[in-house]
Amino acid sequence: MNEARQLDVTVVRGDTGLGIQVDENNVVAANTGSSGLQLGDRVVAVDGKVVPTGTPLGQALAPGANEYVFRVSRDAAAATASLQNLLSQLVEQHGDSEGDELEEVDGKIETVITALEEIGRAEPASKHELLGFWKLCYTNDEDFRRAGESGYGDVPFCSVVSHWQLYAEKEPAAQVVEVVANANLGEHALAAVKGEWEAESADDGLRVEDSFSRCEFGGAPQSFVPSSSEHTVTYLSSQLRVSRMASGAVRIYTATDGGAVQDEIGGLLMSPVRKASEAEELPRWEQWERDRARWDDGPQPSAVP
Repeated sequence: MNEARQLDVTVVRGDTGLGIQVDENNVVAANTGSSGLQLGDRVVAVDGKVVPTGTPLGQALAPGANEYVFRVSRDAAAATASLQNLLSQLVEQHGDSEGDELEEVDGKIETVITALEEIGRAEPASKHELLGFWKLCYTNDEDFRRAGESGYGDVPFCSVVSHWQLYAEKEPAAQVVEVVANANLGEHALAAVKGEWEAESADDGLRVEDSFSRCEFGGAPQSFVPSSSEHTVTYLSSQLRVSRMASGAVRIYTATDGGAVQDEIGGLLMSPVRKASEAEELPRWEQWERDRARWDDGPQPSAVP
């Protein structure tokens, strides 16, 4: 078991400041200014003075000083938890960002992922840990985000709005379920691809190959050209999974369960999609009021295929 240790790190002020960011617990969340600091380090003292719990780090810094000595607590387990929490916050922020801010958030996400992957190399994932439901919460692959595994997001007026994976030991062992928004019909529909999967350990993580042979849309079988894809699980915990695709693209998944998936699918299938023909007809507030009214009866459950 890794035990927490404390060490002193000198941080020097540069032209743009100290080059670090910390979260509400004074855990280092971003660092471009000091090679001695690691993401996940918790600052517990500055220049020999303890930083009380709940006190923002900025209040512990002497104004105008060019350098400080940070005493940090470095605990692998605590750092991992902090990094996972930070990644979740950045993924949420990503959904609300655009333009230059979006690019900046993408960069921060990549930095945190890289730190988690370092941890993942020390604790390789196993095939058994991959079993269960996983929800896609982030990818830097714009084409996949739009089209999904099923490809139905590439149909005119359509886009994938939610994506889940299921890895199981019984047939069909590999499944992807996606909710597709159709702005032509004004509704959501369910797409699913099913097949098999294999996994083996590799130097950079757990190498996984998904092979899909069947496709359904709206509950009905569809003609489908069998497909396969390979990814490497570079970090895996009971809550979070990071996969690197052969292209280099990254996908982040959060663990979930069948009940939660069914509830979310049911809610989406009951919710309307703004039609493309209506996009310019109503002010946004009127569209929101109209869509909210359609929810009065509440979402209905839907089985996961």
